Amino acid sequence: MKKILSLILFLVCSFSLSAQNYYSVAGIVRDRETGVIIENAAVSLQSTSVGAFTDTEGRYSFCDIAQGHYSLLVRHMGHMTDTVNIDLNKDIVVDIQLQRSSNALKEIVVEAYGRGDGHPSLGTTTVNYSSIYNMPITNLSKMLTTVPGVATMDIGAGVSKPVIRGLGFNRIAVINKGITQQNQQWGADHGMEISQFDFEYISVHKGASSLMYGSDAMSGAIDITPAGFRRQSQDKSDKGLFNGEAIVWGASNNDLYGGAFKGEWQKDKYFIRGVYSYQDFADYRVPADEFNYLSYNFPIYDRRLKNTAGRERNISFSAGYILKNVRTIFSVSDNYQKNGFFSGAHGIPDAANLIPDGSVRNIEMPYNTANHFTLTNNTEWKTSSLRLLINTGYQDNHRTERSSFHSHYGEDEHDHEDEDDHGHSSLEFDFRLKTYSTNARLFLDENQKWKKTIGMALEHQNNEIGGYDFFLPRFNQTTGGVFFINDYSMSSQLNFTGGIRYDMGKIDISGFYDNELAEYLKNQGYSPEEVQQYAQRALDVDRRFNSFSGSVGVNYNMKDYYNGYYTIKANIGKSYRFPTANELASNGVHHGAFRHEKGNPDLDAEQGYSFNLDLTWDKSSTYQVELNLFTNYFSNFIYLEPSKQWSVLPHAGQLYNYQQAEALFGGGEYRISWLASNNIKLATQGEYVVNKNLDNNYPLPFTPPFTMKNEISYGKYRYYGNNKSKLSHYEISLSHQWFADQNRIAQGEEKTPGTNLFNLTAGIDYKLSKKCTIRLNVQAQNIFDTRYMNHLSFYRKLNIPEPGRNIQVFVRIPFSS
Repeated sequence: MKKILSLILFLVCSFSLSAQNYYSVAGIVRDRETGVIIENAAVSLQSTSVGAFTDTEGRYSFCDIAQGHYSLLVRHMGHMTDTVNIDLNKDIVVDIQLQRSSNALKEIVVEAYGRGDGHPSLGTTTVNYSSIYNMPITNLSKMLTTVPGVATMDIGAGVSKPVIRGLGFNRIAVINKGITQQNQQWGADHGMEISQFDFEYISVHKGASSLMYGSDAMSGAIDITPAGFRRQSQDKSDKGLFNGEAIVWGASNNDLYGGAFKGEWQKDKYFIRGVYSYQDFADYRVPADEFNYLSYNFPIYDRRLKNTAGRERNISFSAGYILKNVRTIFSVSDNYQKNGFFSGAHGIPDAANLIPDGSVRNIEMPYNTANHFTLTNNTEWKTSSLRLLINTGYQDNHRTERSSFHSHYGEDEHDHEDEDDHGHSSLEFDFRLKTYSTNARLFLDENQKWKKTIGMALEHQNNEIGGYDFFLPRFNQTTGGVFFINDYSMSSQLNFTGGIRYDMGKIDISGFYDNELAEYLKNQGYSPEEVQQYAQRALDVDRRFNSFSGSVGVNYNMKDYYNGYYTIKANIGKSYRFPTANELASNGVHHGAFRHEKGNPDLDAEQGYSFNLDLTWDKSSTYQVELNLFTNYFSNFIYLEPSKQWSVLPHAGQLYNYQQAEALFGGGEYRISWLASNNIKLATQGEYVVNKNLDNNYPLPFTPPFTMKNEISYGKYRYYGNNKSKLSHYEISLSHQWFADQNRIAQGEEKTPGTNLFNLTAGIDYKLSKKCTIRLNVQAQNIFDTRYMNHLSFYRKLNIPEPGRNIQVFVRIPFSS
């Protein structure tokens, strides 16, 4: 490993080829008329590979640029392109003001990725890749928790799933390379299966987004956009440009180590890009010696949770081509994860299974694997009057779960492949979901005050199952939808948006009757009705759904030279969600949840109604205040209701049935930041969600508590300073997180006490040579090794605390030719 890292360091630093001086250029991009900061503006140095998108504060920065004369190109949807000539012979700050123009269409830069620009009247936060330099985080979901309103449901220290405003799973759409990710997202025991290094920027849309993204976006959407074409040179002698980054990282709590390499090359009309990453982690540590489940105490040996080790590998490759008015990008990616389940979390805990096996990196049964393969094409065709964007994709998601053979009832006499020493299969579940997708967006009159967007989406899924146990049935599902969106700019300050969408869906579920279980129950003396209830593992279900969705919104910007700039966004919308196969037809033991879940074939499509209000105040980027308020009403929210019956199957626990009820959500987020000086930043943010099942007056499950984060940082930022110094950037920050008590709990949940956590982060940029800079980030999480529990944790039901103190180190070495 040391030899590999040394080789990477040598190869990267060998790009130092000249004795030139190197400087930095940085600034803020604003709207010229309103003064409002512009997020996600494309800023680049022409005829180079240097480029980036502005962050949430409208900032951009480029370091280690060779002395010389450059043209700074700035582009953004709906604004004229601005080109600024600069002489770079010292560190400079160049602020840009973009002018809105009727000729904006000709100036638009489209990377041939994406599903559109979201809904302008909904609150959207952009996370740029450059911002992760100060966030040493080992998975994509955790990185998004820096956005107010986004939390995670954690499965140990290595796997997380995003939650937006208290809703997750199939109520959040994750769009990667223009295609909605389909990876059995109903399950809580695997992550997003997307590399945290394979993106240029991520748009987090908080609020109902069904209009743009379809059924799964009922609570919000996470739109992931990778890097595309940087620029198109007209110089025939151009030999192309190569740049990228080498990364290594590690963490102390679970002895994690990982590495990644990303590179891209562009010449004239051609573009290629590749990303590879790998990480391996051991059983993680907790600040506890035992845990309590159902009044029984179980030991935690050496303060490590046995069998929580895992590994992950990601690889992706993209190639693109430009031909006149057409640009197209083909991408292929493969994500593999293998994660152990804590031995006490797969069925009822057994003290014998908690004894250490001699290796903290060993992944023994029970464990799961997930492999997600994706093939996509993103093509854009543009003329002077319209723009057409077409995304197509194929996804193959293969998820398995292995456990020592157990039938839950008697002995299974069937033959099994992959048998253990006793002649039984260890393959408990085998799910293979294949998805074929296409969607298109036709943008009309983008250079006019009245803009139109026409869109369609079509998707087909096929799910096959295997294994000795049963939970999710086989099914085929086809969905499709069309929509129309109007965007009217009454003035440079006032914008109205409205749209409507119609979707249809069909799902065909294959029934399954378990004869062996039926025979077992008969021999145990159960009634015919009870035998039928449990042995009919899935009904033949053939359902069709259809629904309208839509929204209207307003976006108002106001400029005050003395008091700053104000933005008001308001949106009212209707959303929907088709029920999933597990909600309609599952009938089996969900080990991680310690319960028997039973589907309901009579469920209707969920219908939701939402209101969102977003207020922003920005005073010359010295002060920034954001306030987001929301309320959602569901006329038939789908949820799991505990029955008064216990499952007759061993290790199954209580029987839960899928039902529908009226539900109400409400809450909000805030964020306040203050740039006290060129060296000191202060920031605070918080989020709160409250909900209620209006039929039984209980709160809904998995609701995050009120959370607040306060941070103070000091440093020499990349936006300022003299780059002649070897230490071109440094920053140190101390943060405090407060999680309030969660006493509003659903049936079957336990109250979770609150806690206070403290974290320390430090980062530096150090120049090894004129063109080789090392970026080092260190983060100490949970400094005081505080024992606390996460209300959304996969292991919360076992009263197992979250990981203890953890020190993470990231080393990044960017390079370019």
